[in-house]
Amino acid sequence: VTFAVGTWSAVAGLFSLESCPSGYESGGDKCVRCPAGEYSLGDGLLTPCLPCPSGADCINGGDLIHLGVGDWSAVENDGQLQYQLDSCPSGYVFSTNADGCVACEINFYSLGFRNESSVCAPCPTGGVCSGGDVVAFAVGNWSVVNSVWQLDSCPSGYAATTSKDGCVVCAAGKYSLREGVDQECLTC
Repeated sequence: VTFAVGTWSAVAGLFSLESCPSGYESGGDKCVRCPAGEYSLGDGLLTPCLPCPSGADCINGGDLIHLGVGDWSAVENDGQLQYQLDSCPSGYVFSTNADGCVACEINFYSLGFRNESSVCAPCPTGGVCSGGDVVAFAVGNWSVVNSVWQLDSCPSGYAATTSKDGCVVCAAGKYSLREGVDQECLTC
């Protein structure tokens, strides 16, 4: 006797399906492969196929899952082993609209791992943000505080903006000799 996929047993001449492999679920008296967009990591007789998690790709179905960008873990939920996206890396944020981690667009940035409550921050004045986690500054000394860029000081000849989010060159007829964020351009 040849059987389809699964583990079978015989009792008193009757065959019964005992388990289905990972990537399959029970279809009554046979194991059925999970369709595209679904997956199964456990015994398919006990656990049905699950929808592919946000941010992952289950094009071929079964137990083949391409996990997208981010930090993933396999967790047990109601006896079923399933994947979940835990956080997004620097330069990405979690988006329920786009299903998973999406890169910050031009003029925005994100630093460090983020969870579902993260957003891409607007590029600071004086900064150039090419998207992701890259921020370049033409003028001033900057540091990261609580995952956000902060102006530490402006060089001589510059003063910080009133909101202290960038450096501006002193206008003609004005000067600044010291570095800092509290320095103003003085009249000559």
